Amino acid sequence: MSEKPFRFIGCNMYGLAFGGKDLIDKLTDNAHSEGFKVIRCWAFESVNYDDLHFLCDKIKSLNMKLILCLADRWGFLQSYTADKAWYESGYKTKYLTHIKNLIAEFKSRDEIMVWELINEPECSSYQIFKNFVIDVSSEIKKISPNQLVSVGTIGGIGDKLGSVFSVFNFNKFKDIYSVKTLDCISIHDYSYDSGIFERLDIYFRFKDKKTLSKIFGGIAKFFEFFSNPIQNYFVNNFNKLFFVPWTLRGLWNIYNSIDLKTSVAISKPIYAGEVGFKKKHGNLRKKLIELDIKKKFEKGMSGYVLWSFESLGYNPDGHDYGFDESDGISEVIKNLNVNKS
Repeated sequence: MSEKPFRFIGCNMYGLAFGGKDLIDKLTDNAHSEGFKVIRCWAFESVNYDDLHFLCDKIKSLNMKLILCLADRWGFLQSYTADKAWYESGYKTKYLTHIKNLIAEFKSRDEIMVWELINEPECSSYQIFKNFVIDVSSEIKKISPNQLVSVGTIGGIGDKLGSVFSVFNFNKFKDIYSVKTLDCISIHDYSYDSGIFERLDIYFRFKDKKTLSKIFGGIAKFFEFFSNPIQNYFVNNFNKLFFVPWTLRGLWNIYNSIDLKTSVAISKPIYAGEVGFKKKHGNLRKKLIELDIKKKFEKGMSGYVLWSFESLGYNPDGHDYGFDESDGISEVIKNLNVNKS
């Protein structure tokens, strides 16, 4: 009898390890009750080891797993910015010290399924970035050879790994994950609700330019007024997610498919570390998530991690992708979240 693939559905709770033991206890229970088997969260330099051990103990008691991300492109909860100079040599101070200490402390914790080097990395020099990946992943493997390592990349259209046009260069994506000390491939997928103006809205929110964010957000809503009924028609009548090929969402999906083929070509599992559908879809969001999970699993994806579980008002998203118990997503998760290994 052939072996069935390992599959999991999880949720992002990015600030979980920083919430203190009482909140960690409640939030992990809530994630487990929703049917999730994996939680992805940050384990940046200021994380408290005692709290992280408590989280691991709780995760073990619930028969769940963790994906722990070690840094953030956006500088959240850390004292440095991941720019070109940082990838070239700056990481060798605080970041690398943090990693060596953290991995040594937690190398025996089987609850940690994957260490991610950095959330959504971007560097203007591909070779500098690759050197960083080789160095850091090798250091992790020296300390903890049995825990899995990934990068934390968006994948395909989302990654700028050396010049702005390499965002369309899937060969670089394949090359980076061919590094021997990486075990699995990470992508992020916000394609269904993405558009040029929606992406600009989010970009200027990150830059704290509220006026520009509102302008592009308004333009995005204008186009959504026409596109949403078409998308909903395909979902309700044909049980299909609709992507026009020449749009941003269509292009993003093409590159997702290429990344899945990369996974097969280099014999490494691939998981979606972040997937989001906006609240604006209302009750239809459950159907969208169900269809997307099925599609990704059918194409060979190993894991699917929703962004962002806002239980008790914690881990707020800010871009309309968040969800909590009231959204009723648990019925979809429990139905599909079966370990088929």
